[in-house]
Amino acid sequence: MTELVEVSADEAPVLDVVFVHGLDGDARANWSTKREGSFWPEWLGRDVEGLAVWSVGYEAASSRWLGHAMPIQDRAINLLACLESHGIGNARCVSSPTA
Repeated sequence: MTELVEVSADEAPVLDVVFVHGLDGDARANWSTKREGSFWPEWLGRDVEGLAVWSVGYEAASSRWLGHAMPIQDRAINLLACLESHGIGNARCVSSPTA
């Protein structure tokens, strides 16, 4: 199952940033250390205005000995559907003052 974690979102985001881990990964552990407050995607969301930051978690075992994983093609389709259902990646309109 795909887990979508909203890390941070600006009031009116103009850009989505999605963190996707690799084999044997995790939506949070891959992007942090064991120290409290070390989840650096949160820093990105705080430091850069206009971002919506997301992290994706899913089963991605590197070996059948370590667990079950969906074939990569199926995982990609599943992930894309999850992102689309949340409106992630849709172009956002940014109005600019007329001269």
